[in-house]
Amino acid sequence: MMIYILIPLVYFAVALDYVYRRFRMQEHGLDPMLVNRTRRGARKEREEYKRDYGHE
Repeated sequence: MMIYILIPLVYFAVALDYVYRRFRMQEHGLDPMLVNRTRRGARKEREEYKRDYGHE
């Protein structure tokens, strides 16, 4: 029975994480676009890793 509670909980936690972080940043007077910048930075780091080491 617990699985019926946990699956939606995990699903919505992952789905709404981006929205919630943007909301909290805006609420505290920060630029909500910083969330996107973080994702771009992570993607850039991953590409550099692949280029340098040749594997995932």
